[in-house]
Amino acid sequence: MAVVLIIVGLMVGFGASLTRPLYERSKRIETRETVKAAVESVTGYAVSNNSSLPNTSQFPGTIKKQNDSWRKPINYIYDSNLNSNICGRKTTHITVRRCENSACSTYTDVSDVAYMIVSGGANYNNQTIGNLAVAAAATINVYNVGLSVDNYNGDFVRAEEYDDIVEWVTLNELRSKIGCQGPQLNIINNDLPYGKVGSFYDIRIYADGGIPFTSGGDFKWCVKGTLPPGITPTPGTPACPSSTGCSALGTEAASQWSQANNLQINGTPTATGTYFITVLSRDNNDNNTGTANDNCAQKNFVITVNP
Repeated sequence: MAVVLIIVGLMVGFGASLTRPLYERSKRIETRETVKAAVESVTGYAVSNNSSLPNTSQFPGTIKKQNDSWRKPINYIYDSNLNSNICGRKTTHITVRRCENSACSTYTDVSDVAYMIVSGGANYNNQTIGNLAVAAAATINVYNVGLSVDNYNGDFVRAEEYDDIVEWVTLNELRSKIGCQGPQLNIINNDLPYGKVGSFYDIRIYADGGIPFTSGGDFKWCVKGTLPPGITPTPGTPACPSSTGCSALGTEAASQWSQANNLQINGTPTATGTYFITVLSRDNNDNNTGTANDNCAQKNFVITVNP
């Protein structure tokens, strides 16, 4: 009887040692599916709500399961600028840094991330970041599972093995899933009409898409090339900077552009000829903080003035 009891005890102990890892593995698989489902739900919200992401308060009602397998809340990190007009955006504030070691001295960056979904994992400790509406440039570290990492969220202040379950979607991926088509900013006009010497000429050039300015006109404009004598742009748009065009936005001052809903070219031409111009338009993707990441569109036009 004693031998039988010893054997039974060994078998129970061995079974228990196998059960725990299998239990944790099943929890992790279940949570990963929950996180992926949350990703699909957030993207679905954007598709159904005019290209806008849910905000922090709307997020819990967007997903089916609000907690992971360890009954801890699912966390949501997103760029607050994407509450509207996702298709017009060119960049986001979020960069995910994929760290290869605990000090994160070796890493790979994923830029222009639209949103992230995070579970704290089996240790109940969210070591990535909690719910957050990102309104300024931010780099969020994500580590390889098993690395010893200090806590970031404040639940338990200690270093422990990183086991967070994290998924993210970049802006380009989100734009593709929403079905955004064409460039973020586009000049609508395809060509300009003929002019006639001594006859008043009046045409407006329009842009569409992008991120319009909130006041003072939707877009900023400038003109390269030579307009026919007697014809000027309105509002008093200065000549474009000496750069090659949209590719040099980061080096150009905002004062070198004029702002209006559309660009008006009018006046009474005084000389015949064929005149070549390039019209540039840019938007407010950088939210008045600069120009480098603004959407920019340019198009070449010909104005022919007949006798």
